[in-house]
Amino acid sequence: MSCYGFRIMQGRITIEKDPDAVLVYGFELARWLAGEALVELEVIGNGITVEQTAIDGTRALARISGGTVGEEASATFRFTTESGATDVRTMWFLVGER
Repeated sequence: MSCYGFRIMQGRITIEKDPDAVLVYGFELARWLAGEALVELEVIGNGITVEQTAIDGTRALARISGGTVGEEASATFRFTTESGATDVRTMWFLVGER
């Protein structure tokens, strides 16, 4: 299944990413935060390059580039709130010429 750059692979939503694309990806966390503020963000890339990270209100963002055609890649977002609550979420990519 593919719909506008996304597909279901191994039971998870996977983003189709060109190896030459340099784009900002992220998570909207307003519901999870329940009024708290994000204070810390770390993003670890596997098979892609994380160029920059940012917290923008209730969004955890990362500027991501690179990847190898035909390979899966991921970005793991680890974030912390002002009260010390933490969570980890992973975004999956399939790298290919678009």
